Amino acid sequence: MKKIQAVETSNLIPLRASNPLVNKGYRTVMADWLGRFSSVHTVRVYRHAISEFFRLLSEGDNLLSEEEEIELLTMFLLLEEKQAYELVTHYQRCLIEQKLAPGTINRKLAAIKSLVNYASLIGKCCYTLNNIKTITVTTWQKNERIISKAIAKRGSNKHSSLICFSKSFKIA
Repeated sequence: MKKIQAVETSNLIPLRASNPLVNKGYRTVMADWLGRFSSVHTVRVYRHAISEFFRLLSEGDNLLSEEEEIELLTMFLLLEEKQAYELVTHYQRCLIEQKLAPGTINRKLAAIKSLVNYASLIGKCCYTLNNIKTITVTTWQKNERIISKAIAKRGSNKHSSLICFSKSFKIA
């Protein structure tokens, strides 16, 4: 059996040589996390949600390079819990201001929460975002979206009775 040699970086503290199986840093966290999902659709949607979140963090509209995403991921996962909570709730507010559907907002937040939970499990993050609340989707909101999509597919004048029906059941 081979003896582990200590690598000396100073006169005071001897360190073990780094283990190539464990010492991957933050470079592979995203790929490992996405690799856990069997659905190609989930991988695509979650990847897009995380990229969009990072674009908000970088305060830019341009696509980020892989290196920039790794750097932002590292900085985000090393934040304190309250700082991360503040960033994610700010992102949630931005999504609400864009008037996105509650289900879409919840899906984007679920992607961030899932990534953070995974990072926490593998020791790359010291918090979870389980205290981020999702937006409640009411039945009438779901029905209204379904009806409006059906109307858009078939033409605006064909189902005017559906419009009246959906508006009459809208709860204020």
